Amino acid sequence: MSEISVISNQYNAVVDTTDKVNNSIIALKKRNILSHKQGEHKFELSQEELDSAKNYLLSFLEFLKQLQDKNTLAPGYLPSALVTDFQNKIINSVPFFEVEVQNIIVSITNDKNLEEKQFDLLDKMASTLDNERTVLFKKLRTARG
Repeated sequence: MSEISVISNQYNAVVDTTDKVNNSIIALKKRNILSHKQGEHKFELSQEELDSAKNYLLSFLEFLKQLQDKNTLAPGYLPSALVTDFQNKIINSVPFFEVEVQNIIVSITNDKNLEEKQFDLLDKMASTLDNERTVLFKKLRTARG
């Protein structure tokens, strides 16, 4: 497989994961806002959108726990070439990562609104994914000349 094909496949996988993580975080933030404010809102959140967001994030967070617990290159949400980088930037750099992720999982599972510090961790994950996406995009542009 050519270098461009490898980078392109990695890029596509990161784009898909990044978009789904970002959209899921946005849906949970919408729920927090809608549950705290009464009256008219400029946005809506369907139960289907919320359920999809919760299911995706739960699955993604379980994947991250698996990466930390087994330190494995499990296939799934991230290309294997990027797993180590993500582990170093998020999993290994966040104090009490396992506890924090478990707290988020429990909150989502119990249909509770997330706290600000939980959103901060999710935002950090989304930002890291977005940075990886940007790096791969630049590599892809450079490889194509």
